[in-house]
Amino acid sequence: MRKFLKIVFSIFLLLPTVFFIHLSLRLYYEPQYTIDGKRAYNQAIIKQIHFLKDEISKGKAKEMQQIFPEGFIFFNAIYGLTWCELINKNDLTHPLAKEAINEIDRAIKEVNSEEGKRTFEKNLPVEYGAFYQGWTTLLLGKKLALIDSAQWNSTDIESFTSKCENIADAYIANDFTYLKSYSSGTWQADNIICLAALALHDKLFEPKYTEVIGKCIEHIKANLDTHTGLIPHSLDEEFPRGSSQSLINVFLPEIDSVFARRMYGKYKEHFLERRLGLVAIREFPKGHAGIGDIDSGPVIWDVGGVASIVGIKAMALHKDWATAKSLRNNIEGLGYPVCFNQQKKYFFGVFPMADAFIAWANVSLPEDKVQNEANSKMTFLLIAMLAVSLIIWIFYIMWKKEK
Repeated sequence: MRKFLKIVFSIFLLLPTVFFIHLSLRLYYEPQYTIDGKRAYNQAIIKQIHFLKDEISKGKAKEMQQIFPEGFIFFNAIYGLTWCELINKNDLTHPLAKEAINEIDRAIKEVNSEEGKRTFEKNLPVEYGAFYQGWTTLLLGKKLALIDSAQWNSTDIESFTSKCENIADAYIANDFTYLKSYSSGTWQADNIICLAALALHDKLFEPKYTEVIGKCIEHIKANLDTHTGLIPHSLDEEFPRGSSQSLINVFLPEIDSVFARRMYGKYKEHFLERRLGLVAIREFPKGHAGIGDIDSGPVIWDVGGVASIVGIKAMALHKDWATAKSLRNNIEGLGYPVCFNQQKKYFFGVFPMADAFIAWANVSLPEDKVQNEANSKMTFLLIAMLAVSLIIWIFYIMWKKEK
C-alpha cells in the first residue's frame, strides 16, 4: 500500500515538472512562415483556421451556443474576421483567397440566419441588440474592405449600408447614449463594435456618420470609470474588466485614434501584470479581485484567460510588439497546442472557442516587427529550475533505499 501511494504521489509530482519544462520551451516559440510573392504567411494560423473550418463543418458553432449566450454568433464572426485579416487586397490571386472569400461568405450567411438571430430580442433600440448588430455589421464591412470596390456585390452593399443606418438611427433616437445588448443589460464593448462598423462605413463610402460617432464618443468620455479613467464593463458593474478592455482596445483605434491612445495607456497601467516574470492581463484592475464568469473565461491568480488572449491583438494593433509576442508565447505554453494532419488546436481541441480567439489574436502579429520581448525569461527560468530541482529532491528522498 505504501508503495502504491508513492507511485500515485510521484505521478502527481510529474505534472508541475512537465508544466515548467513545457512552458520554458514555449517561451522561445517562433511560428513558421512561408514566403509567397511579397507576403509571408504564418503557417500556424493557417493550420489553426483549418482546424476551425473543420469544427464548423461538424456543427461546433451550435454547440458553442449551448455554452455562451452569444456562442453561435461569436464563433462564426471571429472565424470570418480571421479569414479577413489572413489575406489582403494584394493576395486575391493567392490560392488561399478563394477559400477565404468562401468561408467569409459562409460566416456572413450563418450570422444572418434565423439560427443566428434566435437568441436575440428583436424589439430593442437597435434591432436584435448592440452585440448582434455590431458584430454582424462589422464582419460584412470587413469583407467589403478586403476586396476591390469594383467587385462588390450589390446585396452586400445594400445590407451593410442598411445595417449601418439602423445603428446610427438607433443612436440618434437614444440621444447618443449606449444601446442595449439585451433588454436586461448594456455592455459598452458591444457599442464600441457598433461604432467601429460606422467608422468602417465612412472609410469605404462617402463619410456619413462622423457627427453620430463624435457625439457617441463624447458620451463615452463623460461616463468613464472614476477610479481608473477607463470605459466601464457594463452599466451594472462598478469597475472595468480586462476581457472587455482588451476588446475595446482592439477596435477603439478605428474610431478615435487619439482617445484610443489615452485609453491604451490606462489599460496597460491598470491591467498589465506579471506572474513569475511573465506578462499577462488581469481580469479586474490592480487592487481589486473577483471570480471568473462567462465573459472572462477562467481567472487564475487574477489573470483573465479571455483578457490575455485578446490582449495579444490589442497590443499588436497598438504596435506594442514586445508585449504582444510575449503574451502569444505564454499562451503557446499554457494552451498545450497540438499539430496533426495540417491542423493546430489548443487545449487538445476540446474548447474551439478559445482556438478561434487565439487565431484571431495572432493574425495581427507580423513576425518581422517583433524584435524584443516583455517577458522576463530569466526570472521564470530561474523559478522553473528551482521548482524542478525541488521536485527531483523530493523524488530522491521518497524513493531512496533505507539503510
